[in-house]
This record gives sequence, C-alpha cells and structure tokens, in this order.
Amino acid sequence: MNTKEQSRSSWPKGVPHKITGYEVPFYSVLDEAAAKYSNNAFTIFKGATKTFREVKEAAHKVAGFLNSKGVKKGDHVAIFLPNIPQFPEVYFGILKAGAVCVTCNPMYTADELNFQLKDSGAKVVFCMDHPDFYATTVNAVDNTGVDTVVICNIKSYLPRVKGFFGGLLGKIPKAEQHMKGHLFFDDIIKTATLFQTKLDLDPVEDLAMILYTSGTTGRPKGACLTHANLVSLLSGLA
Repeated sequence: MNTKEQSRSSWPKGVPHKITGYEVPFYSVLDEAAAKYSNNAFTIFKGATKTFREVKEAAHKVAGFLNSKGVKKGDHVAIFLPNIPQFPEVYFGILKAGAVCVTCNPMYTADELNFQLKDSGAKVVFCMDHPDFYATTVNAVDNTGVDTVVICNIKSYLPRVKGFFGGLLGKIPKAEQHMKGHLFFDDIIKTATLFQTKLDLDPVEDLAMILYTSGTTGRPKGACLTHANLVSLLSGLA
C-alpha cells in the first residue's frame, strides 16, 4: 500500500479531504452579516453605534467614491487610521471597489509611511483629522503615487451632545490646517453614489490586502493576501 492509499484508509469518516467554501470575496462577510443582523450594532464608539446596515451602506459609498476617482480593480488604496469607526467602512469599501487595501501602522513616521506608500503604489490614502496623523500624511505623500487624500474626523461618529460640546470646547482632534484639494470623509459619504458595478473577481487569485511586516531586520515587506486567504482565516477563527 502506498502512502496516499494508506492516508486515505486511515482518514476519519465524515472529514473532507479538501477544504472548500472560502472561494468568495471577503466583502461578502459584511454583506451576509448585514443581511442577518441589519439593525444590530457593528461599531460602538464613545456611546454612539453604527449598525451592520449602516456600515455596509457607507462601504458601498466609499466604493462608489473610489470608482469616481478612477480607482480600478487591482489598484492599491492605503488606510492610515487608528482604531476609529470609519476604519471598517473604508476597509470594506476598498474591497467592494475591487481595489487592494494597504494597511499602514498609525504610529509610522512620515519617512516610514512614505516608504510604504511608494512601495505599495497606493493611489489614495485615508487618514485621521488629527494634528499628528494628518501632518504625517501630508509630509509622507510627497513623491508618491498618491493623488487623493481623504480626511476622517470623528465628530460625526460621536453622540450628538458629545459632538456638539466637544467641538465647541475644542476637545475633538483636528488638524491645525488642511491642505487645499484634500477631501473629507463626511463629505464623500453625503455625496457619493452606491457602487453598483459587477466585478469579475477571482477570490483565490485576486488580492484583497497587503499587510506589511514589522521590518525588524530591514525595511518592511508587503505580505500579499487574497480574498480567499482572509475568508479561510476568518473561518478558522469561527
């Protein structure tokens, strides 16, 4: 008996020899969750919530915005954000547009971010409206392929009272000055149309994300992950 036959004869009954079911776009995870838990809270931030339905709708608008900016399937879009509620909306919006998400460590210096934007070939970057994060972004986009900067302010994601008094008292982070031509996330959500284009996407082959290594022995290197990679990983955590 050869090794292959022996392994099959001793294989537990009912256990498949090949794992399947992960050959779907990663954004379908959000779509399915929004269908099941439409009005359940997806994000909770300082007492304010966004439902699965609201996050899905915002993601579709982000995808529509990117499409209007000429972002096509396979193009790279960077996220330079800390843990704020816009993150999942931007992340899934990038994937819905068929683009590849490049996540950037929010603790990066301008030089480190500049390297990653150049190395990944990102065309768009989403950053936080904050004195430090925004200034880093402005300095980092020089001599890169980034032609669109989107600024995310947390005020509209706070409970109304906190947003009102936080803005009045200057407690909400905000950059001292915004560069001409840079766009605001709230504005694109208000004006963008839902993304309706049907993508010809191969979940097994097409990239969803480039995750950079820590760079302990040199410059960080981008690890490329497909949609199927991420769905498989998530399935293993369930």
